Amino acid sequence: MAVSEGTSVNGGGSMSSQSEPRAKQPRRLSTFFDRLADPIHEVHLYMPLVEALKTNNTFVRALVARICEEPMSIVRLDDAIASLRDWTPGRREYDVAFVVRLTDGRRVAFLVEVKVFEGLQPKQDEAYDALGAHGVAIGRWHDYRTVLLAPTSQMARFAQTRFHCRISLEDVATLLTQSGADTATAFKADLFTKANGRMKTRHTKQVDEPTTAFFRAYVAFVASEYGEHGLTCEIDSEGLPANSTWRWFNRPDLPKGLELKHQAEKGFIDLVFAGWSRERLAEALHGLDLPSGAVPEKCKGSAALRVRRDRLATREDFQAQKAKVRSCLETVFEVYTWYRKHRDIINALVAGTPVTSIS
Repeated sequence: MAVSEGTSVNGGGSMSSQSEPRAKQPRRLSTFFDRLADPIHEVHLYMPLVEALKTNNTFVRALVARICEEPMSIVRLDDAIASLRDWTPGRREYDVAFVVRLTDGRRVAFLVEVKVFEGLQPKQDEAYDALGAHGVAIGRWHDYRTVLLAPTSQMARFAQTRFHCRISLEDVATLLTQSGADTATAFKADLFTKANGRMKTRHTKQVDEPTTAFFRAYVAFVASEYGEHGLTCEIDSEGLPANSTWRWFNRPDLPKGLELKHQAEKGFIDLVFAGWSRERLAEALHGLDLPSGAVPEKCKGSAALRVRRDRLATREDFQAQKAKVRSCLETVFEVYTWYRKHRDIINALVAGTPVTSIS
């Protein structure tokens, strides 16, 4: 007996023996991403890639052979995970990671950065390499490869990066298609194909000329005023969107997990302890003399020792705000000088090494 359209089995509606069951509609696996991922961003590719690695041994072997430019004697996939956080001090360093075990017992890790629209953060390729080396040092794996996945049209943009291997999203789609004919694999291949074409057909980076002009002047000012002290920052040569108002200060002596930033529009000068909570940072720095006005604050999944200064209008004329910029940069240098003074203590805290005393 069929249920008439518009009636409820539990609600006491009329039952009709005359009605026919509705034909089952074919399932469209791509509907979800057609609706949710338009346009498709990096984050939409993480879990499909991990699932393909965990369920398709043929794809694992083909992808590893493509990365290493030769087949490897793989016994099994040991692990695959998306958006993993670094173990020291808890900061996410890569989008997807997977580890394979070879016939000789060695474990090889593949650390994968996925790009669809955005460029790399400053020294992001070096951070990947450092994380891979750290995994070897602590015995988590015996060897590693760093991998960049990006649209075909963007590969030239990343030609000078230090990733061991650069693979187009189109190549990933091809490897998936060749590894199986089931519906789930076809869906994943289609997803990577669509992501590969987004840069060509749907997305153009929205460079904001006023913001770009402001920060080009800002970067030049930093170089002229503080370059001799080793403080530098940079911007994407292609320009900046209107919401790109953070600037990172490059200092080789800052350890992994510690970043010096200036959020110009909000007036924040932050020494960021990646992966820390505000409470943990406040407790760790208790008893230490801090820079003037500095307090521990939350900062996008991390914690920062933050000093507030004048807000800058980053779409307006740089010269008119030069005095404010100078004041902000003096604070940046003050925070950096504070770090240098307490470098041994701060580095030990970031590395997770016990600190016997803070004075």
